[in-house]
Amino acid sequence: LNKYTAPSILNDLKWALERDSFPGDKIVYPISQGVYCDPQLGLVRLPYPLDDIMQMRMRYLDIMAEAANADVMIITLGYVEAWYDKELDIYLNIAPPPKVCRDLPDRFEFRVLGFEDVLGALEDIYALLKEHRSKPLKMLITVSPVPLLSTFRDVDILVANAYSKSVQRAAVETFVAGKKDVDYFPSYEMVTLSNPTISWARGDYRHVSPDLVARIMSNVLHSYVPDLPAEG
Repeated sequence: LNKYTAPSILNDLKWALERDSFPGDKIVYPISQGVYCDPQLGLVRLPYPLDDIMQMRMRYLDIMAEAANADVMIITLGYVEAWYDKELDIYLNIAPPPKVCRDLPDRFEFRVLGFEDVLGALEDIYALLKEHRSKPLKMLITVSPVPLLSTFRDVDILVANAYSKSVQRAAVETFVAGKKDVDYFPSYEMVTLSNPTISWARGDYRHVSPDLVARIMSNVLHSYVPDLPAEG
């Protein structure tokens, strides 16, 4: 249920907090008889009755609606390669399955988000939360250090990943500026600028070392929960 792009994070929060905006079962696409997919939730194969899927969907939105009451909102941005549903006028979280694209060839298009797209979605998320929360907002925002595994673009994956992370990092810098209730935590820099033999597990430059993850989380707690008792 991870969300990878700023617009897909905005989708979930808006649908949860302003339930009338939710597109209903239009967001669930049939793949075959009795099998559906939900690219917004990142679930590509749901072999269940549509009514059951939608009931699960409502429970999911009920949980997301707790963003209005949460003590802290933590948002992590993943990448900027996004698929757009032209009929519903929304960005999806992941690509629709190939069969859905073949069945509906004019409905979806691939887009690469730019600085203004990411910044605009973050500002909309901020405004939405401020509108619906009764307690002061506290938001912590990060950029995921995990690189892209593949790309829909006709460029080398290293080039695509460098753009994806850079444009999100730049947008976050602008978004955070001047907002006393939003902080950026540099987990991205802690991973990518450290010694690679320390940063990465499995030798694949994709899976962050558990030891470094623990160090990052320790730094988060030390920075934001100074009164937390030390372990052991």
